[in-house]
Parts: sequence; structure tokens; C-alpha cells
Amino acid sequence: MTRNQLWASLVRDKRHGPLAGILILLTLVAGDVDATSILRIDHVFVANVTGNVIFIGLALVGARGFSFTAPFLVLVSFLLGAATSARVLLNRTTHRGRIAHAACVVQLSDLVIVTVIYAIRDHPDADLRFALLVALALGMGAKSALARAANVPGLTSAVVTTTLTGLASDAALGSSRSADFSVRVIAVVALLVGAVGGGALAVTTYTWCPLALATAITLLATWWSRHASNSSEGWTSGSSLRS
Repeated sequence: MTRNQLWASLVRDKRHGPLAGILILLTLVAGDVDATSILRIDHVFVANVTGNVIFIGLALVGARGFSFTAPFLVLVSFLLGAATSARVLLNRTTHRGRIAHAACVVQLSDLVIVTVIYAIRDHPDADLRFALLVALALGMGAKSALARAANVPGLTSAVVTTTLTGLASDAALGSSRSADFSVRVIAVVALLVGAVGGGALAVTTYTWCPLALATAITLLATWWSRHASNSSEGWTSGSSLRS
């Protein structure tokens, strides 16, 4: 696959339009925010939340250094955000560009609120900290449900074990030269880059700095998805997926 073909699969794919590129930007944000929440807020995941199930289990058996409250609140809030967005927004449109745009708007609104609060008060008390975690998790859950509904295989704005398993099995079966494989690899790299960038800012600056970076990236994704939401091409309805 050439560099031009890979670029085209991200920004003007016949089946998905620019959705892959938009979702990769949101994956970058997920890495940044998770690094920040782990290092500077309450040592929990707010985007790739599966790890919180393990933290809850460790807290239940009394393992030292693991809290039950924060991961439980985040997990419940994430699920509530996902369920609410599916109920409210996905019943109103099947336009994939508008769904992706809604994911970006929800994520942007959430990040702006939390970033501004941390810019005003970098060391909030426990109650406010928990409230901010809930806000982040609600937004991440809503965004994740919408990203999933945008229906780009292998791209959900989070990288889970099934993503990595799929890459390994596809490579073993000789599918590593396909566009879909390359895009999924980029998504994994995006999560890593987001974590590196967010982590570096989290350990050297204030909490609001990596959150501001995540906000800026989400603003770019929102601008891009705005154009996608106005498209009338075949990919917007998912018809291209059946071709």
C-alpha cells in the first residue's frame, strides 16, 4: 500500500469517507485523557474503562493502594453516558457523518468544562474531583457509543484487546497489506502517542495542560466532522458497507 492510498483511506474512503481519520483523532484524545486521569486525578481509566473492573476487584479484596469509589463511579458513569447517547441521539439519525459529529461535540463540551475547572483550581477536593471524573466518564461513554455507531470496523476511539487480537490474527493470515489493517495499526499508535503526550504534560505541568491538548485535538475533530455531517455521499448511510 502506498502512502497516498493510506491517506485516502483515512480522509476519503469509498466506504467510510473521512470517518476513520476523525475516529483516530478521538483515539488520540482517549490516550491523552486516560494518561491524565491515571497520573493526576484518581488513578483510573475514563476512556478505556475495562481496566477499572480489575481495580474494583482489587479494592474488593483489600489490596493496598486501590480504591473502590473512583473506578466504580467512572464505570457506572461511562455506561450511563453510553446508554443515554444511544437512546437520545441514535434514534434521531442514521447519517454516519452526523453521528460522528455528535460524538465530537459531546467530547468537546465535556473536555471544555473539565479543563476550565482544572485551570481555575488545579488541586480540587475529593468531592469536586469525583464530580469531574463523573463528567469525563459520561462524555467518554457517550462518545464511545456514538463512535461505535459510526460503524468503522476496528475503530471505536478506544483500543481494546479484541483490536490487538484482530491485528495479530490478520497479520498471521496475510492480511497485513490491506488498508483496514493499516488504519487499525494507526489507531493503536494514536492511543500510544496520546498517552505519551498527555503523560509528559501531566508529569511536568498542571493538570489542565494535557486536558487543554485533548480539547484542541477534539476541536479539530469537531471541525472536520462538521463537514462530514453535511455530506450526502453514499458512505453517510452505510450503503457503501454493503457494496
